[in-house]
Amino acid sequence: MPVGALIGAGVTYGFQVAANISQNGLNVQAFTEVNWAAVGGGAVAGAVGVATFGVGTAVMGTGLGATVAAGAISGAVSGQTARATENVLSGQDVTAGLGNPGELIRDAVIGGGLAATGRIAAGFLAQSRTSLTAHYGEALPARIRPAFSGWQAEAAEFGGGTKLYRIHNIVQTGEEPYGRWWLLEPPSSEVQFRIDYAVRPEWNAAQQMSTLTIPQDATLQGWVGRAAYQGGIYVGGGVQVYLPEVPRHWVTTGPVPW
Repeated sequence: MPVGALIGAGVTYGFQVAANISQNGLNVQAFTEVNWAAVGGGAVAGAVGVATFGVGTAVMGTGLGATVAAGAISGAVSGQTARATENVLSGQDVTAGLGNPGELIRDAVIGGGLAATGRIAAGFLAQSRTSLTAHYGEALPARIRPAFSGWQAEAAEFGGGTKLYRIHNIVQTGEEPYGRWWLLEPPSSEVQFRIDYAVRPEWNAAQQMSTLTIPQDATLQGWVGRAAYQGGIYVGGGVQVYLPEVPRHWVTTGPVPW
């Protein structure tokens, strides 16, 4: 929250200085003749906004949709907080100007837009961290490596009681849903599934979910890494699991969780 306060105050102060310079040129007054009540409001709003966004993502998740929603809520709350704080510091009634629908919508749109931009940028950055010394095991097939962001995957052992999840097409009679790509937790929506794990519709219709439950006295070896970017909105960045072998009798299949 201290970081949020510093950012909020800095942004508010910076905008005012920029406006002063634009109107009156570069001089000492441009840096001193500012609305300090607004700067204080920006500091409090920044702290509240960071806290609200953190709680929002903790409750709703970190998928793109949840991140945008948390950003929108954070934007609206921090905007109202800034207004109330500025009112107090300037000697006005604390409720003056609060609840203006136009300002609420504007702040929510800005907050959601910034959150979406940050979420998408994070996916691109994760994909850009390529390395010639990627941490894949020698037995990991070369054709599988590009599916992991930066070609990086850590060898992992999954013990008894572990559950892994796989979203896939409808399994027809005689077919098997025992693919090698799995997730650590069920996606909350098809949108999250496609964006976080970079699964394009032409590859997977996302019609059923299989659950792999490892018995208490057993283990499975595999690799864990973040899904690579696959173009467009298929950002990736979600944690995925590659298993070379999956015992059929450990898998049950049912409807998708959304």
